[in-house]
Amino acid sequence: MNSLTVTERALLDLVDAAEAAGLDAVIEIPDHSAPRSVDLRVVRAGAVVAAMRVRVEGREFRYEIPARPGGQHVLALRTRHLGPVDRPVRAEDLAVLDHWWARIPGTGRLPVPAPPRRAEDTPKWMRPPVSAS
Repeated sequence: MNSLTVTERALLDLVDAAEAAGLDAVIEIPDHSAPRSVDLRVVRAGAVVAAMRVRVEGREFRYEIPARPGGQHVLALRTRHLGPVDRPVRAEDLAVLDHWWARIPGTGRLPVPAPPRRAEDTPKWMRPPVSAS
C-alpha cells in the first residue's frame, strides 16, 4: 500500500532526477511537518561545493537562485519556477540549473545561457489577479 502524498512522491522523484543528473540531493524534513524542500548539492572530494534549494509552493516546484557557494547563504535569494508538482521532474528538467551552478568555481558545470524568464517565475502571490470575463 502506497501511503505517500502527491508532494512526498514528487520530492522522491526530484531526488531520483537529481541523482541521475549527477547531483547529491537531501530532503529537508522539518520537525512536526511534512517535507517541503530538497537541497540539491554539487559535491566534489567529499565537500559541498555549491547548493541550491528546490521547494514546493502550492502545486509547483520553485528553485532558489543563485546557487550557494559551499552551501552557505551569502546572497539574497530569488525563486524561479521549475515545474508542477504533479508531473515528475526528470534529470533533463534540471539542466536549467546549470546556468547557476557554472557561476561557482569547482562545480565542474559548463556555462550555459540563462534560462528564459517566464510568467511562472513570478511567485503566485505576486501575480496580478486573473479577471473572470
